[in-house]
Amino acid sequence: MANRAAATRKRKQAKAIKSSGSPIKNADPKSSSGRYFLILVLVGLAVAGVMIRVQFLERSLWLDEAWVANSIRAASLRDAIYYDAWLQTTPPLFVALNRVITAFFGTSNIAFRLLPAFFGIASIPLFSFLALRLLKPSFAIAAIVLFIFDPQLILYSQSLKQYSADVFSTVALLVLGYRYLEKRTELWFYSLLAGVVACSFLSYPAMLFWPFVVYITFLKDGLQERTASMEATLRTLPQSVMVMTLGIFVLLINYLLFVMPNKNAALAEFFGEGFYEGRSFLEFMGFYGAQFLSLADSFFFARAGVFRIGAILALLGGLIHLWVSQLRISRLERLATPLLLTAPTAGVLALNVVGLFPLPGFHHRLLLFAFPITVLIFCLGLQLFTDTAARFLASWMKPFNPTLLEAILGSLAAVGLATPVFVFFGTVGAGPIFAEDHEEIEQTLHFMSQRVRSSDVLYVHATVREPFKLYGPMLLPAISRVVHGRIGAPCCPRHDYRNPRRESADEVSREILSLSKVAAGRSLWLLSTDRELHWLHVRRNDVEIFERALPGHGCRKSDEAKFAGIYLGRFDCDAR
Repeated sequence: MANRAAATRKRKQAKAIKSSGSPIKNADPKSSSGRYFLILVLVGLAVAGVMIRVQFLERSLWLDEAWVANSIRAASLRDAIYYDAWLQTTPPLFVALNRVITAFFGTSNIAFRLLPAFFGIASIPLFSFLALRLLKPSFAIAAIVLFIFDPQLILYSQSLKQYSADVFSTVALLVLGYRYLEKRTELWFYSLLAGVVACSFLSYPAMLFWPFVVYITFLKDGLQERTASMEATLRTLPQSVMVMTLGIFVLLINYLLFVMPNKNAALAEFFGEGFYEGRSFLEFMGFYGAQFLSLADSFFFARAGVFRIGAILALLGGLIHLWVSQLRISRLERLATPLLLTAPTAGVLALNVVGLFPLPGFHHRLLLFAFPITVLIFCLGLQLFTDTAARFLASWMKPFNPTLLEAILGSLAAVGLATPVFVFFGTVGAGPIFAEDHEEIEQTLHFMSQRVRSSDVLYVHATVREPFKLYGPMLLPAISRVVHGRIGAPCCPRHDYRNPRRESADEVSREILSLSKVAAGRSLWLLSTDRELHWLHVRRNDVEIFERALPGHGCRKSDEAKFAGIYLGRFDCDAR
């Protein structure tokens, strides 16, 4: 009788877990033709995702990539992690792995971007696995399409920045956490623990998964036995203390050795708008309410109008369903899956409240690691609304099967989400994705190398100091006089940084006067960024200021060449 009762209890638990529990599972397509079609679609999407992520890897590295590349080329790993010219906000393992890659493949543009491209490509099958396990097939396909063709994910899979590693770490830890909740074995538990430790040095946001790991460690025996006994919890106490100690050690190592030495007041000021600065409770709720609503801005098609409203409703529905659905699971299992999927986002909000992590909006690249979770919750909410609508229609139209209606509406929803994505890439292409962050510095220096004379003076504006450091010695070895500008510098050099917004007109005028004296009787070349976003941020355009002021100091413009994101001007200066 006891065995029969236990078997009945296990069947009920298994049924609950399959329907909406921890983890959520969805049935595969029933027919073999349906499975083959699904596999064909997945393979096609994966191939497209790979192809689009390996395009444009050979383009010039722009400012934000150039200083990372210069740090990777440093004489030692220590010099790379504590790069003297710039605050090293790149996680140490990302820097170390790139040094290994460039040691084998050289320091070409493609070699520098191999690791981000790898992480971008490796994230695709991992996310596809999650989507197919957590969502019904049509909504899983929609989620995969949104993930593969997201412009920011594509951009940072093609850029020497850590953000594709952030996304990879999130997806990898979600998979490891899911597999542990599914299998409940020691192998998967220690795989998850090792993954969190490793990813914490590859991606700082990965440390936000530590609360989930500590939680399941406390409940590990209870989760494996599916019991709620205090005895099972007490058995895990020594291991829980060990995991908590390890987590604290990893957090302290990261903060004390890598984060704290690479932050200063300028960096804090740069992200100042990402922190709550009000005083009243209403202002507090308004600020964090706006930050939560910015989750919808993660989708390039949902930043305004009815699409934004729909995305917000789907996110709210998915989030509520994710937590409410767990009420049918036993007490100890109830929070595991929701905590896994929401711990990173909730952790960012908590860290922002205490002033440790900026929150400039979830559309910002700093929070790109949360995008896979946002997509899953969005599609979960869309799936909930579609299933509810199908059941409602089926209650009014008796001949129709609710399952059939769910499949039809789900397919329509998936096609509706995929259509704008394919229309965008089919008509515009992938090039404009990185247009705002593109500087053709190599082409500019090559153009200049064919025209410059050894007696000429080159003024390198602060916005292109790091790109020039990367490419200049190779492309312009003959020029003898290089003046490095001090005004208009982007954030954040390690030493002597001045916020361009606080620079006075007199400081700019003095730099121009000093430059005109150095270039007297010579040709002066002016090299600067020409990205509109930078000038919009600093609230002035130094190129226009120089072009207006230099003639007043005897330097007349004789030539000009514009490349993508780069300005190059030549001025002939009178002798003094």
